[in-house]
Amino acid sequence: MKKILSKYHFDSNKQFVRKMRTTSLMLILSISSLFATNVKSQITKVSFTVQNASISNVIEKIESQTDYLFVYNKNEIDLDRKVNISATNQPVAEILSDIFNNTNIVYAKEGTNIMLM
Repeated sequence: MKKILSKYHFDSNKQFVRKMRTTSLMLILSISSLFATNVKSQITKVSFTVQNASISNVIEKIESQTDYLFVYNKNEIDLDRKVNISATNQPVAEILSDIFNNTNIVYAKEGTNIMLM
């Protein structure tokens, strides 16, 4: 009888420790997810002004002021389209949204690469 009780007691302690460990892990993950971080394209800011400049010229200006590298298929993106940009300490994401507004071009950031599709 003593063996049966001690085995039951040992198993219940083991389950309790496992539940506490799982609960602690879930608590730590929940708390750490509360801290929001900014995406680099939202906080990286550039300043330049161009009038009647091509998209390729704007891309070069962004690449020269940041660590970003643009990746795109030249056959899919109209690099000769002219735009007017006046950016003073403006986030890269905002500039890209302005440039490609009313087009079928979307962009996605992967590390330090910005892919135009």
